[in-house]
Amino acid sequence: MAALKGVFEGGGIKGIGLVGALTRVEKKGIRFNGVAGTSAGSIVAALCAAGYTAQELKRILTEMDFSQLLDPSWPKFYDLWIHYGIYKGKKLHGWIYELSRNKGVVKFRDFPHNMDLQIVASNLAKKKRPWFSIHLPTQRWTSLKLFVCLSGSRCFLKDAIGGNTVVVDGGIVSNYPLWLFRDSRVPIIGFKLVSAEESRMPHPPTSLVGYLSVLLGTMMDAHDKEDEKNEWWANTIHVNPGHIPAPQFSLTPGEKAFLFNSGYFAATQFLDDRGKHLSE
Repeated sequence: MAALKGVFEGGGIKGIGLVGALTRVEKKGIRFNGVAGTSAGSIVAALCAAGYTAQELKRILTEMDFSQLLDPSWPKFYDLWIHYGIYKGKKLHGWIYELSRNKGVVKFRDFPHNMDLQIVASNLAKKKRPWFSIHLPTQRWTSLKLFVCLSGSRCFLKDAIGGNTVVVDGGIVSNYPLWLFRDSRVPIIGFKLVSAEESRMPHPPTSLVGYLSVLLGTMMDAHDKEDEKNEWWANTIHVNPGHIPAPQFSLTPGEKAFLFNSGYFAATQFLDDRGKHLSE
C-alpha cells in the first residue's frame, strides 16, 4: 500500500486515543510519508515523523505521568499577568527534546527528506494561523521542540511570547488542520476526537463555565468547518474520549487504557468501512 498523509487533531491528554487509532492503522499496514497536527496532535505527528512506531508511542504515553511535565511559576498569577504564562515549559521542552533526540531528530532539517511534517500554532499578534513546515528554508534550523511546544501551549507557557509575536495553542485557530494537505494527491486519514456529548444536538449553556466552554468550542470548530468540503473529510476516524477532559493531566491506568482502546476500536470500524477504498 502506498504511503498516505495523516492529520491529528488537538485534544490535550485525550491524545492517547489518537495513538490507539494510529496503532490499528499501522497494524493494517498503512504508513505515512506526511503528517500534520495541532497541540497534542502535533506531538503525535512529530514523534511519528521522527520514526516512532505507534507501539512505541503507546508505551511512552501509557507509562508517562503527564502531571510531572507541569512546572508552574511562582507566584502563578503574577507571571500570568506579566508574562501571560503559568507554566515555565522547561519540562515539556525537555521531554520533547529527549524523545526526538533518541531518533536523531533535533531540528527540522534532521527529518528524512521523504517525510513531510507540518504543525499549526496561533499568532495572536497577527491574528492568523501560522504553520511550521520542514519544507520552509527559514525553519530548517529551528528546534523541533520549540514548534511542538508553541503548538500545544494551551497551558499558558511563558515562552510562548517572543518579541512582537504572541504564539499560543494552535487549536484556537485550527484544531483539526486538514487544510494543510488540501491539495494532496494521495489519500489522507484524519484522527479526530469527538465525544458523545459533541455529537448530540447542542443546547444553551446554563452557567458561566458552560458558556465559556461553548464559546471557546464554537471558535475552535468554526475555523475548520470549511474543511468539511475537502474530498478527504470522509476519511476521518472519530475517536470517542468519553468524559475525560483535555486539561486532566493525571490519569489512572484504567483511563489511559480506555482512551487507547477507544481509538483502536474507532480505527477498526473505520477500516472496515473505508479500508478497501484506501487500498484502491
